[in-house]
Amino acid sequence: MTSDCGWNRVAHYSNIPLFHHSKISRLQDYKIGKLKDVREGKGFLTHVAGEEVSVYKVGEAFFAIGNVCPHQHFSKLHEGELNGFVVTCPMHGWSYDVRTGLSTNASGRVMSYEVVIRGEEIFIRKNGNADTTD
Repeated sequence: MTSDCGWNRVAHYSNIPLFHHSKISRLQDYKIGKLKDVREGKGFLTHVAGEEVSVYKVGEAFFAIGNVCPHQHFSKLHEGELNGFVVTCPMHGWSYDVRTGLSTNASGRVMSYEVVIRGEEIFIRKNGNADTTD
């Protein structure tokens, strides 16, 4: 049995209500700057809900990935060399496709995020509560 009481849906199983509120898993857009802040071929470091994120401009498109290289957990991907869609960590040379976060020369990946453009502003879309941006 389900009922609607201001929460998304309340489901009752064995007389125990299970609550799911829409803010728990809701996608939010986090403003990170303006279009002019991200230069072609250079990483732009920002923070989104406590996570370091590197933003890149390739042509007219923008991409965002986690800034921490999983090889030895250095937070330097934003300083890496960008060649096409591939950024190379300046510490040990591991490379990642900025479109997907997948490594191009080793195993592993970094998080990738959707980038949203509104007017002249750039947003990163991810799960969470937009009120908690850094």
